[in-house]
Amino acid sequence: MAGRAAPGATVTILSGGRAIGTALANARGEWVFIPSGPLPAGSHSFSLSASLGTERKEGEQVVVVAVAQPPAGPASAPRAEPLVVLSSRTGETPSRPLQLPAPSGAAPAAVAGLAAPGAAPAPANPPPRPPAAGLAPSRPGGPPTVDVIDYGDKGQVRFSGRSDPGTTLRLYLDNKPIGETVVGTDRGWQHTPPAEIAPGTYELRVDRVTRDGRVAGRVSLPFQRTTVPLAELSEGSVVVQPGHSLWRIARNEYGRGIRYTVIYQANRDSIRNPDRIYPGQVFTLPRPAVPPKP
Repeated sequence: MAGRAAPGATVTILSGGRAIGTALANARGEWVFIPSGPLPAGSHSFSLSASLGTERKEGEQVVVVAVAQPPAGPASAPRAEPLVVLSSRTGETPSRPLQLPAPSGAAPAAVAGLAAPGAAPAPANPPPRPPAAGLAPSRPGGPPTVDVIDYGDKGQVRFSGRSDPGTTLRLYLDNKPIGETVVGTDRGWQHTPPAEIAPGTYELRVDRVTRDGRVAGRVSLPFQRTTVPLAELSEGSVVVQPGHSLWRIARNEYGRGIRYTVIYQANRDSIRNPDRIYPGQVFTLPRPAVPPKP
């Protein structure tokens, strides 16, 4: 672990609010701390405090690390990369993935300025990822975004987002075309497929295409079409509503927003990025582990 603080400050590293070590910031304000051993499987939250003379400051950010259980089988079997996310203490400001677990058999993805071994460096300043369901930024010349997936009065699905003004977007579900639309002057787009989408789990893809038909930008994400009424949901499930985030769901279900990694780990097939969830998705809510009696 490494970071910055006031030169000469003593930095205390806390895990779940408990101090696990200290580091001294050098004359350039840089500090480094190496834990005494590897992190066990489970979810860990790290925060900081710094002391200089009589002054003490608490860090405003929390780093959440979710370490997967070791795979069953031989000890040499590869272990999934941990999920690492930088969040605020309150969860009300955008969080930023520092590392996302790679798909099975793939190299770790380059996220938020970190590159996989042997890969070209990722942009140093990627766009922030707001935590609320259905919200995502867009940058000129970049891939299109899917900001909202919602439902009309008759159950029809409507997709909307942002991209470059005047460009053409083509939408696909499981690689089958469901229509195209042109982005407005305000950079917004929306599309309601003419055919009804049957309940199920799909891969939604949106391509930004040039006049000669080339793909100039692409975004893909898992999309779950559900018609399950809220009253009929089984215990331990939740349907994502507009404005939801994993942080808010975890805070409501477990009392602590920082435990959103529990939901993420249990729904990896439906969540591509823990900062991007969409209305209509159904998530399993694992029962929190009961702490041992003292």
